[in-house]
Amino acid sequence: MQNRPAYTVLTFAAVGLAVAQVFSTTEKTIQANDRSRWATVRALVHDRSYAIGQRVFLPDGGYRDEGIVAERGWDTIDKVMDPATGTFYSSKPPLFPTLVAGVYWVVSALTGLTIVDDQLPVVRIVLLIVNVLPLAAYLLVLGRLIDRLGGTDWGRLFVFTAACFGTFVTTFATVLNNHTPAACLMAGALYYALGAVRLDLFGAAERAPRWACARAGFLAGSAAAFELPAAAALAWIAAWVGRRRGATAGAIVLTAAAVPLAAWVVTNYLAIGQLRPAYSHQGGTWYQYDGSPWRPGRLEGIDTAGESETKFEYAFHLTVGHHGLFSLTPVFVLALGACRTPGRPDRRPTPQAERAGSQDEVLTHIGWAAVLLTSITLAFYVLRSSNYGGWTVGPRWFFWLTPLLLSAALPAADALAQTSRGRLLGGFLLVASVFSAGYRATRPWSHTWLYDLIVFFDPRFAY
Repeated sequence: MQNRPAYTVLTFAAVGLAVAQVFSTTEKTIQANDRSRWATVRALVHDRSYAIGQRVFLPDGGYRDEGIVAERGWDTIDKVMDPATGTFYSSKPPLFPTLVAGVYWVVSALTGLTIVDDQLPVVRIVLLIVNVLPLAAYLLVLGRLIDRLGGTDWGRLFVFTAACFGTFVTTFATVLNNHTPAACLMAGALYYALGAVRLDLFGAAERAPRWACARAGFLAGSAAAFELPAAAALAWIAAWVGRRRGATAGAIVLTAAAVPLAAWVVTNYLAIGQLRPAYSHQGGTWYQYDGSPWRPGRLEGIDTAGESETKFEYAFHLTVGHHGLFSLTPVFVLALGACRTPGRPDRRPTPQAERAGSQDEVLTHIGWAAVLLTSITLAFYVLRSSNYGGWTVGPRWFFWLTPLLLSAALPAADALAQTSRGRLLGGFLLVASVFSAGYRATRPWSHTWLYDLIVFFDPRFAY
């Protein structure tokens, strides 16, 4: 790495900040979204079951709820009830909580701590393992990608600083969520995909390109298991690798991806006894049980956004509005520059790079892929949702795209590096992104600063 010392300092600073955020976690930090996953983790380890509660129907026609979600501090709106049995389950896909349950089981066995009696110590230890360690690996991988693909030292350091402090991947290290792991997995998938098409990123891929294909597929498939729209990224990687390296290489990518996807299907069946995921029952009987906060007329706050907004308004606010991908993380605007990559300094492709296309061509490809995948993700959630992901300081459904968008931002960052005005503009975009990422960083299940600002000046805007 040409900028190894600077990357090392920035990485330690970002990871240290994440550790500090994890140790600042309190009961107030844990909200309905991650509490739903923690309930599954607890149920798996202590009850050997995915069930997080049970509705007991009484002879007089009433009912009472028992189990984890009936306990104080453990209730969550992110649960569904099987109408046939009255059993409560988390509405979150079970694969990730199942993996976390394995981590918690080991932690509990080694320390004697339990999430029932020692909630915060256990939560902090598990978050350090499942959030902070992957974050460190994520930054290491991004550092190598940025160093290899960047054209100027200023542009490389600019994008890597944004990776460390200017996105919500680090913000959400304080809570258990599927979005930041998906981003880490996507960074690895992109890293090995570039190795698979024989860019000289690292020697291992050159000596064993099939292993690079398999790793890219496995990581992309895992990202898709955590974030459904990431399946489009898996298809893109398989097509790209197949085009560059042949149909066999593309088939290896898809075969490796089938492993985590199969695990997703199996855990979903083990959890609720059907292949259809629990969250796909939105609007149906699994969500519309008596007392459910998802029943018509019971929605509150931002969950009512769909009742007053058109889909056009919703798409606007998801992109450049109060929950916007580009308004809250403006450094991502630079990713659009990779769709038309100008010539840049330090562009002397290796023989391996020439076989796979020049770095400029690769960055253009990544840029178009970033735009396409962002558009697909936006269309998916505009059609299937209406509440911006609930209470969240950032557009959490887009977090998995972060490594792609940062990589695609490199050409524009290199262009900004050429003039003082460009560097000033880049600094402004970076500061704004860092501010968004740091806003209420210890309580990421809060509204965005743009939303709070709008409501401050016009309280009537509040949902």
